[in-house]
Amino acid sequence: QGLLTQTSISTMAIMDSFPLPLCQPIRNRRAKIFSEVANIGYSATKKVYLYGFKIHMVVSINALILKYEVTSASVNDA
Repeated sequence: QGLLTQTSISTMAIMDSFPLPLCQPIRNRRAKIFSEVANIGYSATKKVYLYGFKIHMVVSINALILKYEVTSASVNDA
């Protein structure tokens, strides 16, 4: 919050998502950590299935994180 008030914010921002795997792909079906919220999803950029989360971020041109959200790996980016 303090950085946002001291820095001039432009009207442009970058929005993207990236995977946050919790284990190696070979262990996707056996992983039990965060089993209530994490699941198996597909990363199209890496062409691999992963067990874990996906992070969605909105970043300003000045490289400040304006907003982020952590979802399960199977959430569609659209």
